[in-house]
Amino acid sequence: MVLYVIIFLSLLFLVFNYYICNKDFLAPSMIFILMFLVQSIMCLIATSYLNIIFHTEVLGLLLGSYLIFTFFNIYNAVIIDRKMNSFKNMTTVVSSKLSFLKLSSWVSWLFNILSVFLIYSNYRFLQRLSNAYGGSRSLSEMISLYDNLVKFRPEIYRSLAVHRPFYYTALSMLVLAGSYLTVYVIVNNFIVTKRVKWSQILTVILLVIGMYFSGSRSPIFRVMTFTAFIYYALSVRNGLQIFQKRKIFRKFIRWAIVLIILFLSTLSLYGRTNSYNIFHYLFIYFGAPLWNLDTFIQNYDLPRLTEVFGEQTFISFYNSFLKSGFLLNLPFVRANATYGLGNVYTTFYQFLYDFGWFGVVPLVTILAGYYSISYRKIMEAKSAINFDFSLFVYAYLFNDLVMLFFSNRFYETILNKQNLTMLVLAFIMGGILFNRGIKLGTFKLTLKK
Repeated sequence: MVLYVIIFLSLLFLVFNYYICNKDFLAPSMIFILMFLVQSIMCLIATSYLNIIFHTEVLGLLLGSYLIFTFFNIYNAVIIDRKMNSFKNMTTVVSSKLSFLKLSSWVSWLFNILSVFLIYSNYRFLQRLSNAYGGSRSLSEMISLYDNLVKFRPEIYRSLAVHRPFYYTALSMLVLAGSYLTVYVIVNNFIVTKRVKWSQILTVILLVIGMYFSGSRSPIFRVMTFTAFIYYALSVRNGLQIFQKRKIFRKFIRWAIVLIILFLSTLSLYGRTNSYNIFHYLFIYFGAPLWNLDTFIQNYDLPRLTEVFGEQTFISFYNSFLKSGFLLNLPFVRANATYGLGNVYTTFYQFLYDFGWFGVVPLVTILAGYYSISYRKIMEAKSAINFDFSLFVYAYLFNDLVMLFFSNRFYETILNKQNLTMLVLAFIMGGILFNRGIKLGTFKLTLKK
């Protein structure tokens, strides 16, 4: 019964927010509610073979979060309405199209050469790790070994004392920032000219190959969501009409279907296997986290005892800045002897784990406030901006909004030292390459032409 109420309320809030945000399907409230709606529908389908029962706590959790996102959506609508009324009193309204972003070929080839070098260095690292763990393996097996050791056996991984070269981290951050900037340039210039440069496409291909060596599909998915949002936002700035927005939405649906097919077909590339049917394998990712959350709430007193403040929620900060070595407490869940349910519990799990029910409202409010207010400002920005760093950051974090139904991606990303380093490098390089200088508040450093 509770599951049906969740689906009904999710549909109700989705439709309400759709009209509040003027039918903008990428508004943060739309994305947040839609993903949990999909998740609850997956749970409903899975009731055909699993004894899925939800309780009112999860219903209240989702309802409160929907209300927070809806509040910011209404706030944005009021601000936009006021600005539209002020525009009516203006005699002229200046509009401009996107401008071409020039990225020198030598810069692209520098990124490409460095990417190849890093890929080779990473391959050699995987070989050394495999040998230290007991012998040679195929590439997919080496990638799977690295992924399993880092995620599930960190003590063994540290005991092997196999490390990447000293230069790897710094150089990889530089290349990652440059590669994301290249994606920004490709999308911008494709909208302007409908053409792309193959040296820049090669940069993206090498970026994806390098991410494949990391053992996780999540970084590649982030590149895809980054590209999709940049394309949408810049298209709007370039004069996209409402009927064209619907056309882009249909494109995104097709891309999502292709993405799911790739998700299923690339298992062997990562040395993974699947003993379940296709639906249950997808259910583990797109449905089970919500049920796992319900199970967690019913079986444990909240909040849980931790060593430090926000140990699970802010684990990226403690581990990347303070080298604390904390581990996420994510036990695997089984529905029965036949079906496993994975070990993810939505973004709410860490909030409840560390702070109990009182922590959910401020933590959801912070992320909803950032996404909603930033989204409005990005959509209102003038297209005359050569390189918009605020758009770049939002597009990078857009993946974390999409994945809130899965895990605590937002706080894990923004408090991670490597992510922050990459964004700082992108800010500096973007300003130098495209804006002829760096501007931070009242400080401005302008380069001579």
